[in-house]
Amino acid sequence: METAVKDESQLCVRGMIISGSQDPDAPAIESPGLEPLTYRDLREQIACVVRSLNEQGFRPNDRIAVVMPNGPETAVAILAVMAGFTVVPLNHQMKETDFSDFYSFLGIRAVVVRDRDTPAAVAAGMQKIPVFTVRCSGKTAGTFTLTPGSSTTGTSPRYAEPSDLAAIKLTAGTTGRPKAIPLTQARFFRGVGILNEKAGITSRDRNLHFLPLDTGFGFETALGGTLLTGGTLVCLREFVPSDFIQALSAWKPTYFWGGPAHHHAIVQELKKDPRPWPGNHTLRLIISGSAAMNPAVHQELEERLGVRVIDIYVMSEAYIAMNVPYKRGSVGIPFISELEIRDDENHPLRQGEVGEIVVRGDLAISGYLDSPEENAAAFAGGWLRTGDTGYLDDEGYLFLTGRKKEIINKGGRKISPVEIDAVMISHPAVADAMAFRIADPVLGDDIAAAVVKKDGALVAEEDLIRFCVDRLVPFKVPRRIFFTGSIPKNTLGKPLREKGTEIMQSVIGTSGRPAANSTDNSTGLTPVEKRLQKIWEEILDLPAISPDDDFFRCGGNSLTAIELLIRIQREYHTNFPPDTVYRYPTIRQLASLIAEKERKAPVYHPLVVPIREGGSLRPLFCIHALGGWVDHYTMLAPFIDPARPVFGIRARGLEPEETTPLTVEETAGELVEALRSVRRNGPYLIAGFSNGGILAFELACQLTERGESVDFLGIIDQSAPATEVRYLKTLAARLFPGRILGKIPAFFESRLKANPDSGLYYLVSKTAQTVFNKVLSRPGTKSLPPEVSDAQFSANFDENLLKPYPEASHAHMKTQLKASQTYLPRKYSGDVFLFSTGPDPVLFPRDETRGWGSCTLRNVTVVAVPGNHSTLFDEPNLGILGMRFNESLSKADDHGE
Repeated sequence: METAVKDESQLCVRGMIISGSQDPDAPAIESPGLEPLTYRDLREQIACVVRSLNEQGFRPNDRIAVVMPNGPETAVAILAVMAGFTVVPLNHQMKETDFSDFYSFLGIRAVVVRDRDTPAAVAAGMQKIPVFTVRCSGKTAGTFTLTPGSSTTGTSPRYAEPSDLAAIKLTAGTTGRPKAIPLTQARFFRGVGILNEKAGITSRDRNLHFLPLDTGFGFETALGGTLLTGGTLVCLREFVPSDFIQALSAWKPTYFWGGPAHHHAIVQELKKDPRPWPGNHTLRLIISGSAAMNPAVHQELEERLGVRVIDIYVMSEAYIAMNVPYKRGSVGIPFISELEIRDDENHPLRQGEVGEIVVRGDLAISGYLDSPEENAAAFAGGWLRTGDTGYLDDEGYLFLTGRKKEIINKGGRKISPVEIDAVMISHPAVADAMAFRIADPVLGDDIAAAVVKKDGALVAEEDLIRFCVDRLVPFKVPRRIFFTGSIPKNTLGKPLREKGTEIMQSVIGTSGRPAANSTDNSTGLTPVEKRLQKIWEEILDLPAISPDDDFFRCGGNSLTAIELLIRIQREYHTNFPPDTVYRYPTIRQLASLIAEKERKAPVYHPLVVPIREGGSLRPLFCIHALGGWVDHYTMLAPFIDPARPVFGIRARGLEPEETTPLTVEETAGELVEALRSVRRNGPYLIAGFSNGGILAFELACQLTERGESVDFLGIIDQSAPATEVRYLKTLAARLFPGRILGKIPAFFESRLKANPDSGLYYLVSKTAQTVFNKVLSRPGTKSLPPEVSDAQFSANFDENLLKPYPEASHAHMKTQLKASQTYLPRKYSGDVFLFSTGPDPVLFPRDETRGWGSCTLRNVTVVAVPGNHSTLFDEPNLGILGMRFNESLSKADDHGE
């Protein structure tokens, strides 16, 4: 949806600035201590520079570097070089060796500097690259002479055309050398033109500009955007937060651009000023880009200045979106021609599903310069992989969730560090924060964070971890937090998370197992503390652990924290919430908690995990999914009525001394006992996500067979097992071998899947059930015997299912999968609520009940939820699931006690 396209022949500096419609007497650039530069003066200055360089033999598409500190003369120099050649703005603070490398890599033909004794000029001289110096002249902003310069004034300058290369930008690289991005004249003016149109920028606007001009965000969106409309650019030489309020009064800007770091600093300054700022300034708009801004900072900036803060989504590689019309939290409806959200296999995702953002169109590049390997990685079928993750809502608005390369993969859990940043920054003692990944030998990744305290603030690592535990699910809580004077960021304020990883990994080591902090061992320990110490040493494989050592500082992680919790529950016959080890991370703290619980806590079955105890409503029982733990329900619980207790029931087999049940029936039988240890009689409310949905179904069947009532059975995004189809496919493949006959099973299966309500499906199902029940099933169950189930499971099992999970859990998970895939569902006498992300295209492509309709004697209510199976518990999908789940659950109370 690209708009604001001008006459293609005019999309260049010549057409838009030199011959543009700007008032020649209007101020183009203003700067402290200097007279304004009019548009007439600007055009003359540009013509002089282009003419001078033409006479030195330079032509369009010759690459000329501009290496100067911020200032009005730098702004004009960049625009002037771009008018006739290809400008390459470079950071003037780089070292001589860096300049030498970039000059060679980028094919630089000339260099423009302020002084000849700078590293940029010296490096150019070493490579015999012509050097031009800028000498500021007079008292007018942005006027200068170029040395060596033009000897005549009569020659007409040769300007670049729309198809010529206007600039080469460099990505904001954090590791290795940045990539070179080509920007044509046409793409530059088309992109900034759309942004101006969206924001309503006109010749009456004044832009307070303090961004670094060597970045695309600095010279494109600020320089091009302002001067294209005939407005005034107020060019500051540097960003000084303490001068911001004075600048508002002195220069009377109507808008400014900034990144998250700028906005955060401005908010801190505004807090120091007692004046009621809204209405007492000339600002009408603030534009934010370069990275996602913390929502709290975003809101406070709007409230303190009384103007809208508009987010844009513009990369060095593409112009994509602007949040106009406004929607909080979004970067707007994309205006680029094509945008999709893709999964890790590059398949398009639906609305609400989080994945990588890919784009293509005239506003995006088609490749990096001289970088075949990078192009192969970044482009697929003409689509640019942005590296950003996000989703589209039902109105087409785009929401960013983070950077794909920054996603923390913690034991199969994908975690965005941005969410953790926001929580830590909301602490009253924290000025800034950055979460990042650290290596873990079991989970692959774990989480650490760097924090900057506010001046005079007193806060300890333990305080912040407890703060996070109150606001994040346990597996998102940082394992370690360290304090620093500043967060490493690039020039636009993007946090350099890789730097945090490097620093923290050097502290804790690549094994993730630092030594214990204390030399104290067991002197004076209570019996409980001594037993806990022994358990810790066995789990962590560390000797001489002190009662005051932190579990996570000793190498513990979220997986070993679960093992510790299970061991404690089994040892002391008491149950604890999932976040217990995070809240009480030392032996001494846990021992005190155990003593307190033993005095007054109810005793539950060892598989029960109390997520939220207490409340006037009937409790909800949530059955573990494939991993065996209950972390999905710790995320869901905040969306459920706070008056309703929530209990998770974990799997048996998570701890080395436990044995995983071999069948669904056996598992459900133990679940009955676990459930009744909390609530002796029904009616019961039961739910299960993924594989837990199958277990919840069998649990409901066993409860009703015992005469108990089940008022709510919620199955979250799980299909019925379809054991008949799987078994008959395996059997047919054995009966019909060979190239021709071997096609019969596939045909047979496709007919079944295409018509789940047909007479053929009914006949096959009944035949299969008879074979299962009378001939093949093991005594006392509805599951296949080992000799048959082994063959069927091997034929249908996909090893890729286990790859995201820690290897230590694979055997347990494989046993669970085998039990579920060889389980034959019985007929359930109650209603089923199915919370579904969509039909099952493999087993039940035309059945919205995903097979559960044939498993119940009553109704299956299908509740649509967004996302897919792997993103359902990510925001924003989780919030929608939680709302709809709670609404459905509340209806059960109308039929209960």
